[in-house]
Amino acid sequence: MGKLVFFNVPAYGHLNPSLPIVRELVDRGEQVVYFNHESFRSAIEASGAEFRPIPNLIGHDFTRRNKTFVHLVEALMRQSQAWLPTGLQEFRELGDVDLVMHDVICPWGRFVAELTRTPRVCMSSTLAMHSKLLLKGGSPANLPFLVTRGFGAFFQYRKIARDMARTYGLTKLNPFNLVTNHGECNIVFTSRAFQPEESLFDDRYHFIGPSLAEPKAEATAPPPSDLPDSPLIFLSLGTVFTDLMPFYRACMRNFAEIGMPVVMVVGRNTNVAELGTPPANFVIRPFVDQLEVLKRARLFVTHGGTNSVMESLYNGVPLLVLPPTSEHAFVGRSATAKGAARMLTMKDLEGMRLRAAADAVLNDSSYRDAAEMLRKSLHAAGGFRRGADVIQSYRDQVKPRVADLVGV
Repeated sequence: MGKLVFFNVPAYGHLNPSLPIVRELVDRGEQVVYFNHESFRSAIEASGAEFRPIPNLIGHDFTRRNKTFVHLVEALMRQSQAWLPTGLQEFRELGDVDLVMHDVICPWGRFVAELTRTPRVCMSSTLAMHSKLLLKGGSPANLPFLVTRGFGAFFQYRKIARDMARTYGLTKLNPFNLVTNHGECNIVFTSRAFQPEESLFDDRYHFIGPSLAEPKAEATAPPPSDLPDSPLIFLSLGTVFTDLMPFYRACMRNFAEIGMPVVMVVGRNTNVAELGTPPANFVIRPFVDQLEVLKRARLFVTHGGTNSVMESLYNGVPLLVLPPTSEHAFVGRSATAKGAARMLTMKDLEGMRLRAAADAVLNDSSYRDAAEMLRKSLHAAGGFRRGADVIQSYRDQVKPRVADLVGV
């Protein structure tokens, strides 16, 4: 078949949705070479792809919360500038490549494709972004927020952008472009029914829903028999928050008498003994198989990560969203606008506010109805198989044009 090359950022939230598509492409006979950090080698090789390491050359932790949107942009540019000379050489050593695939916030993937005149597909592990959405208040690129908190990072980003424009002739280096990186073919891991302002996105955008064929790339979770079989409340805030003890204690206080089991995920670094004796209806685990738990959940209290929200809605489960970043808030507000979620703030951890918010969702059937409508749209979107179809179809469509460009 063909040779496809994938570039991604070193973060599981961006890696995981790509792996089922990669496995499907490999099963169809495609050769896939995947560039990412060494720590993701085993997960990538398990998908059938050939792994190539990209070292983290700037010491930035892409899995943690950024101070502002522009701090993220500056880190993406620094990593691009540091790795691109080596990356271009490694890419060219692969020989003939039919297509580049890259994550939406992986500019070095776009740069390699543009500098080698290789067609590319952008995969959006977040919702599809447009300047009209980015400039709305509270979105990741809210300008007043940048001006007040991102000055130093912004000037460093501008210096790197000017250097890279001079060195490589690259264009579209403004902050918005560096976190969208959209092209002529874009895959988005949600449905058009969930996407905010979906009319802004034409037929270059393929909304395939969540990509859920593979288990999570993290360590194997306890078997489902280890968890309650009855309807339950699921609590998990991901890895972006730095101090979750107030949240865990608020949950134990608020949900001790909720009348159903509660599964609370606390991660590997939490000392469970510091929480004291949990209520009798609580099951506390460092990690679980999230999809299995969501099959039994009536409510998911989450940080609002795109993958978590999509997995919840894929199972028709309404949400309470406590977002740590503006990106998570954007996803949470999108679910709230569709009627399937309710937003929380840190103030909701005081007293019994969390219980009141949960009761409001559990006792109002409109939340469940909205989640069910979105569930149907996500199932109908096609998932990882449609993603593979889109990639192969686009590759076959542009291949004659590329042959003409190189004089074949």
